[in-house]
Amino acid sequence: MPKFRCQNLIAVTNAKSRHANPSRPTRLHKTDFRFNNAQLCFCFTATLGDRGGEGYERLSCPADLARWTVQAGLCAIEPKVTDTLFAAALLLREAIYRCAVAAAHRTNFLASDRDIVNRWSAKPSLAPQLGNRPGTSVQWHKVETVEQALTLVAQDAVDLLSSAWAERIRICENPLCAGLFADLSRPGRRRWCAMNTCGNLAKKQALRRRRPTNRSKRSGTGGRLDRRLP
Repeated sequence: MPKFRCQNLIAVTNAKSRHANPSRPTRLHKTDFRFNNAQLCFCFTATLGDRGGEGYERLSCPADLARWTVQAGLCAIEPKVTDTLFAAALLLREAIYRCAVAAAHRTNFLASDRDIVNRWSAKPSLAPQLGNRPGTSVQWHKVETVEQALTLVAQDAVDLLSSAWAERIRICENPLCAGLFADLSRPGRRRWCAMNTCGNLAKKQALRRRRPTNRSKRSGTGGRLDRRLP
């Protein structure tokens, strides 16, 4: 496991490693936020879904951003989000996404994107706090400002993109998804942003493609193999 800020953020962003957040839905719909990523910054970029297709915006208004900070475990109550701050948050989200795509393609960051992320990263952020169980939980000093929550997102992106693990940043192979993830597995051969969504979809599509081939090997006599001599 990498030794950077993202390692602690797993306890915040991954529902498997902490108690369930009651503000999160148990059954996901397309409009729901995604928190199945170990990187907080990629949970944020996932607020724009279906990036490989027409795109699906989950942050359609300032209230959505306020709700995301609570469901991400960063703010105790929904903070006030102005229109100006909301627009800046979307710029930060897309700058993080493009920087991560550049890392996945082994190319340099655009200067404009790098500057946006760095400006946010330089602001004061949330402070990590010890949880109840040694070595297994971390909490964040929760405040009521969205600026500090976004700063932590930017700092998480800087930690990941400036580490050796940047070489493990991947783009989901579902062409309609194009979501981001860091492959922290030992083999380093992960292909999907999440196995229970894009991974399962790919398996189903592969199964459908194989079925016509199997039928073509059968005759039209009730599914029995055609054993007639040529």
